[in-house]
Amino acid sequence: MCVHRLFIFSSDMKRFVTRLVLFCALLYASLAVLDISVSSRFWKSRDFVYAAWNDILKGNMANDIVIMGSSRAWTQYSPFVLDSIMGTTTYNLGCDGSNVSRQIPRYYVYRANNAKPKLVIQNIDWNGTMEYGNQYLRKQFFPYFYNKSMRDYALDYEDFDLADKYFPLYRYNYFMNIACAIKSADSVYVIPQKNYYGWDLQWNGENFNNVDTIKFMVDERSANMFREYLSHCKKDSVQVVFVYAPIYIGATQKVANLPEVYSTYKSFADEFDIPILDYTYSYISQDTSYFYNATHLNKTGSTEFSAMLANDLEKLIWPLVNK
Repeated sequence: MCVHRLFIFSSDMKRFVTRLVLFCALLYASLAVLDISVSSRFWKSRDFVYAAWNDILKGNMANDIVIMGSSRAWTQYSPFVLDSIMGTTTYNLGCDGSNVSRQIPRYYVYRANNAKPKLVIQNIDWNGTMEYGNQYLRKQFFPYFYNKSMRDYALDYEDFDLADKYFPLYRYNYFMNIACAIKSADSVYVIPQKNYYGWDLQWNGENFNNVDTIKFMVDERSANMFREYLSHCKKDSVQVVFVYAPIYIGATQKVANLPEVYSTYKSFADEFDIPILDYTYSYISQDTSYFYNATHLNKTGSTEFSAMLANDLEKLIWPLVNK
């Protein structure tokens, strides 16, 4: 009798567990389909948060030049100006609000999906470039969690937890609700092709006036990533050039350890035979009419600087690329 009851109990439990597993699997699959449906709303977005990732992940680019950096690359280096002067094809990989710990994974994802460039223009400066990590605009990664190259090269540096990575839709909690997530794909900040946005703004020095001193910081993790990235480019036969883009001279004068800025980047340049173009003290840096704040050129300044850079690249750097 006891054996018979145990058998019945065991059979009932087995059916219950089987049904529970099937229910969970069906629920998970349904949520995954919904996740992909929500994420796909972003895959054609030209909002500045997603535009570059969408271009990169299409996987059909073959650019002579790519531009690397933060918003100081995104807003200041015009691929259109470079291409018109140099006769090249250029794409701007600039990533708003980022240091090299986010810039470098973007390059790796680009390289995994597209032909290698001949030249990488790496913007360098004292403005947070060598610091590590931040939470700014984490939503830019949410639509691409099912892409292999994003998982291989980008997501680990963003400290996403297991629930973010493996539970469908969970990461979209950042938006509070899915409706907000979908609506955010359509933005007033629509980026044209090549991921460049020149801001047609006038000088505003309020933040600059409120800062007394600035200190250049180097995080060892970022320095190690930077070294590995430069080594990768060298092994890949991709020429890199460091560029100090113009920053308003008054801001540069507030940097407490400016010699450390130059020595840090010079050590990388010496190690990997990288030329440096320095526009820190150019005439553009002396004139606020070229800036919308102390660290960002406006569209007029960006056009002027990009033309200056293109002429110097054509004379000094392009021969190294094509030797």
